[in-house]
Amino acid sequence: MKLMLRRHWKALAWLVVILGFLTLLPINVGKPNFFGSFTLCSFAPIATIAMFIIALTIYSFVKKRKLLLYGNVALLLVIVGFTGFWVYDAKLPMDSIEMRITNVRFWIGEDPHWIDGKPANLSSIFFDVTLYNPTSRDVPAFHSENYALRINDRLISYPNYEMMDVDVEIHEPLRAYSTQNVTWMEVVVEKNHTDPDVWSSLFNKSFTFTISGVLVARYYYAPSSLDEYARREYSIVWASRPYSVSYTYRE
Repeated sequence: MKLMLRRHWKALAWLVVILGFLTLLPINVGKPNFFGSFTLCSFAPIATIAMFIIALTIYSFVKKRKLLLYGNVALLLVIVGFTGFWVYDAKLPMDSIEMRITNVRFWIGEDPHWIDGKPANLSSIFFDVTLYNPTSRDVPAFHSENYALRINDRLISYPNYEMMDVDVEIHEPLRAYSTQNVTWMEVVVEKNHTDPDVWSSLFNKSFTFTISGVLVARYYYAPSSLDEYARREYSIVWASRPYSVSYTYRE
């Protein structure tokens, strides 16, 4: 084994370096990384740094650079310790959050003040979201990002609808074994921009709607004077998880 490592260490080291760069590929995997962007690995840049350290550790071992080798091992232990703390402190509690849609109110009809005072056939879905933390750890304050709406499993894309006040946002930590409600969310769908089958199901008041996205807890280092979206450029993601919550309406 040792002889094989000495013969092929360059190929192995380069393979690990390439894997490190791959973690930064801009591919949406459903969870933002620690920078708040979407890349192939949601652990970036922690995983990226770990890969580079492993490659350097292989070099140090083969070249018998003991001081460098010990330093690399120490850095790897620090990364493993940080990751373990992060998983225990935030990731597992956030992944365990239970969500459901409650208290649904539905309206469909003609709104005379929708666009430039011109009547339009609209449908409004009002609802609350209940969140429960079943773990013994608090979840940091969080909100939803990249959310989407589906009706009867069909993606309803903007401008076919307006998602009004649908951000699942918890301003304080979600305490252990506690429940919080996010109230008065609204989704408005306009007939002229909606699939006829979807509108028919809304008109018959028999449909299933689904809200999905990513719950994100961020640590901000930006001035509080900036608005929420501007502050996200000066933040890191501490924990995140995709979510999808549905409700079937029958009248």
